[in-house]
Amino acid sequence: MDFQYNKIFTFINFENIIPPYINLCIKTWELNLQKDYQIIVLTPENINRYIDKNFLTESVVNPINPYSSAYCDYISFLAIYCNGGIFLDADTIITDNFKPDFNILNDYETVFFGRNNKIIPGFIMSKKNSKILEELILRYRIAHHLPFIKRKRDILINNSIKNSLLKDFLTIDNSHSAYKLELLLEDNNKNNKYKDYYFTSKYSIENFLKNNKGIAALQNSITPKKYKNMSETDFLKQDILLSKIFKVLL
Repeated sequence: MDFQYNKIFTFINFENIIPPYINLCIKTWELNLQKDYQIIVLTPENINRYIDKNFLTESVVNPINPYSSAYCDYISFLAIYCNGGIFLDADTIITDNFKPDFNILNDYETVFFGRNNKIIPGFIMSKKNSKILEELILRYRIAHHLPFIKRKRDILINNSIKNSLLKDFLTIDNSHSAYKLELLLEDNNKNNKYKDYYFTSKYSIENFLKNNKGIAALQNSITPKKYKNMSETDFLKQDILLSKIFKVLL
């Protein structure tokens, strides 16, 4: 493995405590990835160790909304631009068969997963100093001063990608690569479908393991609050698919 790609970054910054089930997600990384990758958990306190000082602007150090998904994206672009490697959202589960194809980076500087021509920012694989990440960083820096609606995650990243003249990045359809279960969440009932899938006992752990292709994206923003507040021990006692997934994997 090329040394510049053996780092996996995530960014954790919650307004109160870290939901304990997020720690369970990270444990699946440690179990399945730690022998091949250096797992780096970014926080507001340590980002200066991984982001070059010329990028530590006011919008990074003192963001308007430090707990937003858009700010998380901003930090992810900066970290991967400065270091190269992989970024994963913290609410991601890894099974033992997650194997990124780094050969893609022989032809492209940066790889995203997407769905319906839209980027899913929870996964980035990139070379250091990627041009598309540099472009996104500049757009996010400008967006820091825009009204809130124009700073929303989907608008920012996908408008930037759509309007970019660069051709050195690749978007892989997630139905062939990863985040396959997000295909269940595409209509107006996505919140209910997400909750019905992970937070009931209707669905099979065997089907999950067969179809997730090594990586599964949760959606912390719509995870029911009661599960965010449970300790790891109590979470694992629940009769829901997500608890079963963690018990099998860990």
